[in-house]
Amino acid sequence: MDALFYLRRRRRQRLSQRKERQSRLRRGLSSTVFILTALLGLLLIGLALGIAWITSGLPDPGLLADLFDPQKGSLLQPSRILDRSGSRVLRVLTPAGLDAPRTFLSLDPKTPEPLPANLVNATLALEDPNFYQGPGWTLAGIFDPESHTTLAQKLAANLLLWQEPASLRRALRERVLAAAITSRFGREKILEWTLNSENYGQFAIGAAQAARFYFNKPVSKLNLAEAALLATIGHSPDSNLQDSVQASNQQKNLTLQYLKFYRLADPADIDQALKTTLTLSQKTPTSPGFQSLLSLVFSQLKNPLVQSRVELGGMQVVTSIDGELQQRTDCLLATQYARMNGSPNAPACPAAEMLAPLPPVPQPASSMGVVVLNPQTGQLLALSEISDRAGEYVNLAPHRPGTLLIPFVYLAGFTRGLSPSSLVWDVPTTAAVVPADASLYQGPLSLRSALASDNLRVASQLYLQMGSGLVRQTLAAFGLDNDAPDLNTFLDGGLGYSNLQFARAYGILANQGILAQEQDLDPFSPGLILELRQDLVPTAAVKNEIVSKQVVSAQLAYLINDMLASQASELGRPAAIKTDTSEQDGAVWSVGYTPGRVVSVWMDGAGAGKRPVAGLWNAVMQAASAGVAPDGWKMPAGLIQLKVCSPSGLLPTDACPATKNEVFIEGSQPLQPDSLFKSYEINRETGLLATVFTPKNLVIKKTYMEVPPEAQSWAKSRQPALPQPPTAYDNIQIPATDPDAVISSPVMFASLHGLVQINGTAGGDQFSYYRLQYGQGLNPLSWTQIGSDISEPVSASQLAEWDTSSLDGLYCLQLLVIQKDRSLKTATVQVTITNP
Repeated sequence: MDALFYLRRRRRQRLSQRKERQSRLRRGLSSTVFILTALLGLLLIGLALGIAWITSGLPDPGLLADLFDPQKGSLLQPSRILDRSGSRVLRVLTPAGLDAPRTFLSLDPKTPEPLPANLVNATLALEDPNFYQGPGWTLAGIFDPESHTTLAQKLAANLLLWQEPASLRRALRERVLAAAITSRFGREKILEWTLNSENYGQFAIGAAQAARFYFNKPVSKLNLAEAALLATIGHSPDSNLQDSVQASNQQKNLTLQYLKFYRLADPADIDQALKTTLTLSQKTPTSPGFQSLLSLVFSQLKNPLVQSRVELGGMQVVTSIDGELQQRTDCLLATQYARMNGSPNAPACPAAEMLAPLPPVPQPASSMGVVVLNPQTGQLLALSEISDRAGEYVNLAPHRPGTLLIPFVYLAGFTRGLSPSSLVWDVPTTAAVVPADASLYQGPLSLRSALASDNLRVASQLYLQMGSGLVRQTLAAFGLDNDAPDLNTFLDGGLGYSNLQFARAYGILANQGILAQEQDLDPFSPGLILELRQDLVPTAAVKNEIVSKQVVSAQLAYLINDMLASQASELGRPAAIKTDTSEQDGAVWSVGYTPGRVVSVWMDGAGAGKRPVAGLWNAVMQAASAGVAPDGWKMPAGLIQLKVCSPSGLLPTDACPATKNEVFIEGSQPLQPDSLFKSYEINRETGLLATVFTPKNLVIKKTYMEVPPEAQSWAKSRQPALPQPPTAYDNIQIPATDPDAVISSPVMFASLHGLVQINGTAGGDQFSYYRLQYGQGLNPLSWTQIGSDISEPVSASQLAEWDTSSLDGLYCLQLLVIQKDRSLKTATVQVTITNP
């Protein structure tokens, strides 16, 4: 019984354990199935979200058909650069600048001008060798935003996704669209669209336009060599193969080798094409301002796809350019250029009447550039240039700055407490100065006068005084980097500055020290693009939010504006101007501004000089200021006006020969009286310094400039020599003694020290009182009274006691006897005090 019991119990235990294992297995399988189901669900959800993320807002591939439709396709129209009104065309982006639609060419050989097979094959060899075998897209280059590895992808990127920033999402969307384009429209249509929208450089878009531009023939007439070179240009439109026959033929031959490798042309034809040397047509001359304006437009279209899309056509770029002002500026520039170069074909326009006369025998100019800005918005209003040097970007190219940097040296000095009236000495630094050299120097002058005369010696002094570090820091705040160790190198400007740079820098001063700029632009870039338009595809709005940055205080900007304003009086409205007079390398500048406009002019050539450049500036500023209120700069808080002595800049005295009102930052105004000029009493007969003994009828007052030791040599050498006060005194002539006013002791020329007893007589019938006083020198400018007035007469007795213990040197002792009728009787003795 016990054995049977144990056997049954063991059997029940085994059955229980088996059921437990089966239960655990079932639970595990259920959990696994649940987890796998959940993961699959999440994967499907993620896949759906990913597809939605990729395809959300995906453009309709059918837009491509509309873009190329001759009846409504905007892509067949060239892109246009418009003025701020959006109605005036400034530039048309075609090789010759002609505003005409392009012709759409087909692969159909029955059409009048079919696309040639040679060009098709050369394009495929370079851009999509697997065109007929592939699905229209590849994953190759998916992480390279500039890589579009099939023709369908290139169409999708350039014409449908050009507004999207470079990203993995855009790369995936590009491939989705490429697959849809290939499936929906077929390969023949992709080839036609590609060759009709290919960018062949120089704004030659499409094979038809490019063939006529580069080879002067229809595209259907291109031979294999020409087709290979044209495909090469389309593959790298920025390669500028026009510049080099050797480079263009090398690239053409490389394309022919690709054709041979992929077996896309007959080998014999390829060998013949390899032996052919081709020459491309010359670049089309550009009209005034064309190159610089386009360069600025494309530099502000930062996304390469946006740049490419504008080049392809059908776009309208609305700019900040004032169309009417641009037309007037172009006319003024062309007229001045023609006048200086003796051309009889000067354009006729009313604005040309504002140009001032030129010298009787004008000299030619090589290049000219004009920039007009609104300093309150930072926007470009006009940009015009002309040059006899092909391909020169006159307004964007760096030029030596001449003296246009000098105001910023002065500005650096103002940050350290100097003012427009601060005195500087323009004198030779060497002791020996010949008269001819002395006449080249201006002597004492204020910083205001030094700037007005473009005095480089004073600027050099100031540059050294402020230090190159502070000057560089000041320039950098205005977008003008300069690491020169001395003024001469400083004026060379290193790599130079462009006309546009100076317009922006001086525009900060015009706007009271504030840099106004569009938020998304690079620092100091002018605002230019207001809007992008395309008829068939909605375009993203261009953000034009203006932000302001205080570069220097309004007080410092006002000081510079006030100094430069005195040089622009001919305009008829408040304005400031800085004209370069150095004429470095035969070039000259004129940059001037009002609160609402900045005009910068640069020119070079044999005839470039102050008169023609200032005349052009004045005419352009008048045109730019039309309709603008003639407001000046209001003096900001923190500045004061004060009358000062000229040229010392100190408080006026009786000796000051001239005064002027000057502006100071509060706290930096002068507190000391003028010490540059001093009046002396002179014996008009002898020309010597008068003494107290010189007869009053011979004494006259003359004012002299007190020249410091370092300027003495210059003062003596200049013609005529600068008058200097006499150093010798008049011979002492002792007057007759009046018995009612006598100093008997001390005697004339006595040597004294310590406590001195003064004896003598002070009386007379009309006596009222007497007084004793002393003054330093032979002809004291001031007197000190000894004791108090005494109303009792004295006869040959003690008049007073004089404590000389604190004195030393030559003194005059004087007795004044005042009569009842207020007349005076005097007695004077000269003494020498020598206290141990």
